[in-house]
Amino acid sequence: MDRGTIIAVFDRESNLEYSVITPHGRIQSKGSTIAMKVKSSKTHVLVEDGSANCTSSQGKSTDSEDGIGNHITPKEVIALAEFPDGENNTAELIDATRRLSEGGDALFQ
Repeated sequence: MDRGTIIAVFDRESNLEYSVITPHGRIQSKGSTIAMKVKSSKTHVLVEDGSANCTSSQGKSTDSEDGIGNHITPKEVIALAEFPDGENNTAELIDATRRLSEGGDALFQ
């Protein structure tokens, strides 16, 4: 995925694992709901339900669970809780994900 927004919902009962590759890294998961937006400098990732592994292009990796958001840059994966005021926080991302799934278009603005 080179740019854009995606909400992926995968069946927890399935044995399939999926990966989404962006210019900044890779997101892998089994049975979860994930929202992502790829921008020029980073990929925003929110795990709304389930879990995922986020890995930067240079191999830095972290596991994320329900309600956790990350930014992936080519060098690192940064938890949203570590961002200064003014950046998207997890609650805003969850709300935006729900609005988008209900027909809105405000995800990751």
